[in-house]
This record gives sequence, structure tokens and C-alpha cells, in this order.
Amino acid sequence: MRGRRIVPAGAALLLAPLLSGCSPEMVGAMGVGVSPEGHPVAYAMACEGRLEGVRLYEDAAAGSELVGEWSLPKGFKGMRAVDLAGPGPRWRVERDPGALVAGRSYQLYGRTGDSGRGTYEVLFSQADLDGLRPGQILYERPRRSAKDDPRGVAESPDEFREQACLRV
Repeated sequence: MRGRRIVPAGAALLLAPLLSGCSPEMVGAMGVGVSPEGHPVAYAMACEGRLEGVRLYEDAAAGSELVGEWSLPKGFKGMRAVDLAGPGPRWRVERDPGALVAGRSYQLYGRTGDSGRGTYEVLFSQADLDGLRPGQILYERPRRSAKDDPRGVAESPDEFREQACLRV
């Protein structure tokens, strides 16, 4: 009788590391701002390793839907900015989201070549972007307690670069 109780408990202990490993390893952070023309700009910070691109999801009540994706063929280290309305010649547009829709929420993620690694996302809406000046970056910062607002605004790309990797 005693042996039967030990086996299930032992099996649970052995499976715990496998079951808890479902979340990707965080290797960077995302932020969002606006260009001087008012276009949304994604800021991707690779704190460890390389990022290969940026994904934009519409955060619907029933689940997130991929609506935009941009990539750099050779990936990158450090921080990169991509204007979502006109990313420039180095960025490849995998999926163009068109204009953001007022009243909807969005999420930006940094993409790696490994599905087991990713970045902390930033959640935002068009109203959030309307409240930012060019150069300011909205991002998710570390929380010191459950009461803390996780959203922060960096006043410059340099400040974002300093703050982005504190959670990684």
C-alpha cells in the first residue's frame, strides 16, 4: 500500500520540470512609439542572442490574431526600430497590417528563429499611440508588486535600451 502512494508522487516530481517548461525563454523586450509623421514604430530589443523580426497581433477577446509581420533576413542584436507603415528597404514585410483600427488592442512581439525563445510583449491601442510624442516609447516594465502598473514610457530610445533588459 505504501509503495503505491510513493510512485504517483515520484512521477509528479519527475514530470514537473517538463510541464513548467511550456513558456518561452524571454530574450528581449518590445516597445512602441510614433514617428514624426504619426506612424506606429515598433522598437525591438534583443538582450540575449538575436531577433529575426517583429510580429503584430490584434488582441481580440477570443484570442490573438497575427495581423502584421516584419523580418530582417540576417536578424539583429541590440535594438532596432521599424516604422510599421513604411519599414524601409532592409526590412521584409511578411504581412502588412494596413492601418491600425481605433478602439482595438494590439500586441507586439519580437520573433526569434527558435519557438522556445521570445520577447516580452507590449500591449497598446491607437489611443495609447495618440498620447505619445515622437521619441517616447511605451513598454512593459518589471513590476515590484501586483499593484504596480506594468506599463512605462521611456522618454527616448536610449532610456528604453537601458530599461528593456531589466526583466530578461
